[in-house]
Amino acid sequence: MLFFRVHVRFNYKFHGQANNLIYQTLNHRICEQALSVTTADGTPLDIRPKTCQLLLLLIKSSGQPVSKKSLLETVWKDSVVSEQVVFQSINEIRQLFPNDDVIKTIPKQGYLWLPKVEPLESVTVEIANNSTRKNNTKRTQTQVNRLAVLCCSLVAVILLLFAFKKYDISTGSQNAQQQVKGSIIILPTQNHIIGNDHNWVKLGMMDQVIQRLPNSKHNAVLATDYVLQVLNRANAPQDNIQVQDIQKIFQVSGAELVVLSKLLGSPHDYQLVYTLHYRDYVKKGVITNGNIQSLIDDFSQLIAKQIGGNSQLVHQMYETDFNNQMLGMAIETSNEGNYQLAKSMLETIVLSNPDNYTAQRILIEIWLRLKQFEQAKIHIKNVLPALLNSKNEGEITRLLHLKALSFYVTYDDKTASKVAEQALKSAKKNNDWLLMAQIKNLQAAIALNTQDYVLVEKLYKEEKEHHQVLRCPVGEAHSWANLAKLAKIQKQPEKFHYSIDKAISIAKHRDLDLQLAFFIETKQMSFN
Repeated sequence: MLFFRVHVRFNYKFHGQANNLIYQTLNHRICEQALSVTTADGTPLDIRPKTCQLLLLLIKSSGQPVSKKSLLETVWKDSVVSEQVVFQSINEIRQLFPNDDVIKTIPKQGYLWLPKVEPLESVTVEIANNSTRKNNTKRTQTQVNRLAVLCCSLVAVILLLFAFKKYDISTGSQNAQQQVKGSIIILPTQNHIIGNDHNWVKLGMMDQVIQRLPNSKHNAVLATDYVLQVLNRANAPQDNIQVQDIQKIFQVSGAELVVLSKLLGSPHDYQLVYTLHYRDYVKKGVITNGNIQSLIDDFSQLIAKQIGGNSQLVHQMYETDFNNQMLGMAIETSNEGNYQLAKSMLETIVLSNPDNYTAQRILIEIWLRLKQFEQAKIHIKNVLPALLNSKNEGEITRLLHLKALSFYVTYDDKTASKVAEQALKSAKKNNDWLLMAQIKNLQAAIALNTQDYVLVEKLYKEEKEHHQVLRCPVGEAHSWANLAKLAKIQKQPEKFHYSIDKAISIAKHRDLDLQLAFFIETKQMSFN
């Protein structure tokens, strides 16, 4: 590898005062005359001139806060603008340094630049006392300014030429990932704002983003409670998620994109630091906004663009059900297998807020798990009309699936089949691949009771294909296990061993220990 070191130094004097032109902070170089920012490897960053001027004001005042008024009067002295331009520029600067906390907002004082600043290059101009040189003063200063701009530009161009190939490869890799295929996992938002007013953020913000993002023919955004199941499967916490936790989430799920976010700042000056974890690279950034709902909208739009170029946000007004902290606790308790305690918590939630349809649906799921089938059916009958009026398509599909399941477990296959078709139609409308897979599994179970094995095999294969869209190893492995079960019923040993070996292979490869033990036991008991 070839390294180039470029030295630029000027030795002029101007009334004995130095006018610093280049500053270094966090391995970035800011050129005052060119109003440019370059990284340590010489890559020029995209920055607006006004934003660079604001950055220079902050770094020149390093250690001292700069008021919003001062920023407006200095950078936009010849313009009539609102305070929003300051917020926008601060946001843009933070995006240049996504891995570092560079600007601290001090209430009623302004903005403080935190990192160390080192002046590197300076231009000083000496003006002679001889009157014969006075006429050349303006020309000399102009030449110095032009030379400084030229030198800063040349440095950037030279370094860019040698960094271009690397920069282009990086960009190409990211572009190749823009059309995400598989499942997208939005993790709980890490809240770092003090006060009970923002306790809802962890699951509430996560749920709002999930609800706003659309599914497509090639990918799906996993529902909030399913994400919590994935975290449980990966043995990962909801708070303070580490890199090793992200790797485990990739391993046990079908995720192609895992989104981690952290809320910082203070009310009316929010900063959302995000990390987009793809399987082969990571992309970081920060979004700022004075309004938290607008911040969520901006974050949702950013992720929608990452999922696919044509992704459009789902436009709806809603109060996320996950604003209720107890709901998250109830789901976590349910995932741990303590259904009675979870049931009590959910009953408390729906009693005080009947419109919390997520809580209503999970309560029904628990009643089914506890084999309280009639109670589940009565509750579905009471909740479904209001839910249909709410037009909450995701919860409508899930409740229809539970309704079909409640009839199936009470031996009413005819009604179960009819409702399952309604649920499937709703799931297809929303490209809800996980629900489509679950409904196909239910339809296969109904067909199995009539010994229509051709239909059963078709439905299990369709179930597997839906899980493959999500690239979900758990779902795909269980689909293969279902095909093995069917082969055993039909006394087809070759098909059985082929299918169960597929399930075992997936479970081994993706560290699905519980499933692996079950599949191995199933194979050992074959045809005995």
